[in-house]
Amino acid sequence: MERDLRTLMWRDHECLEEAFDALVDSLCDASTAARTTAWEAFVSRVRMHFELEEELVFPAFARVAPDEVVALRRAHDALRKDIALIEGGIAACNVPEGIVRGLTANLHLHAAREDAFLHRWIETEFPVKQRKELHARLAAAMPE
Repeated sequence: MERDLRTLMWRDHECLEEAFDALVDSLCDASTAARTTAWEAFVSRVRMHFELEEELVFPAFARVAPDEVVALRRAHDALRKDIALIEGGIAACNVPEGIVRGLTANLHLHAAREDAFLHRWIETEFPVKQRKELHARLAAAMPE
């Protein structure tokens, strides 16, 4: 199951990236409704991802790598701030390109950091009961 779980974790990151790409594509080339739909899909995916990590994974990971959890939480907070900056410009089609580029870079850095530390730990050390719950919740959240 561990390998399958890591695949699901990577797929979740891919889904986040796909949702973000759809959002970026919709920013000024689509109707307000299309931008809103793309925004809601992206934000929903980010919230689910952060929730899983913050509620299920971080408490256990903090026992072995407390400084890393602090850094990951700070990264989540920084990403939330970037996302909030974008939210205000969605309806008006007024999202500064620099903010979008910054969020893109931060999402990629965060995904790489998680894979380097957190995902590897989950694969080998995460308690079995929580690993099964994470697997089930990720699997349920995957698109058809």
